[in-house]
Amino acid sequence: MWINAGSSLSYQVPFFDRNIQLKGEAFFEVTRNEKSPFTITSADLKVRVLGTSFNVRNYSEGLPQVNVSKGKVQVEVNQNPDQKAILIKSEMAIVKKNHLVKTQGKFKDIAIWREGKLVFENKPINDIIPELQRWYKVKIELTDSKIGQQRFSGSFHKETLESILKVMHHALCIDYTIQEETVILSKNSCF
Repeated sequence: MWINAGSSLSYQVPFFDRNIQLKGEAFFEVTRNEKSPFTITSADLKVRVLGTSFNVRNYSEGLPQVNVSKGKVQVEVNQNPDQKAILIKSEMAIVKKNHLVKTQGKFKDIAIWREGKLVFENKPINDIIPELQRWYKVKIELTDSKIGQQRFSGSFHKETLESILKVMHHALCIDYTIQEETVILSKNSCF
């Protein structure tokens, strides 16, 4: 398993029952064992593994989701156990208001964070901020809410926060200042 920034796992020792509690995001490769199923529980989801590789994402912001890279999993909504689905390769499930939405996934970037990559495709700055805050352990503040509505695309491989901010500065015409563990994004004169 690979654990993303701002995430944690917990489990009972000894690990006989193969149950894990997840906060945040992790990618798993699990060997099938029908006598001892592997289960991941997060705040909103329960995933029962049927032998597979998959990604589970359930941060406090954003929608909880499961993406299957190969194999098969069963996903259940904790607050609505009637909401469950079996997912196979290239499928994903998203939890929206305690309902499970099953769809085809976007898999070129599934769990790409494992390789030290951050990829943003036409995402609002408001959606990018939580990822940058987790990744670089900083707090990001906006001086104007309009900045958060701007959309940004970019792919970064093991880049520093300042490198990403420089690209955003040139692409979106925003300024940034870094004060210890706080980043402030502000309007530039070209706004």
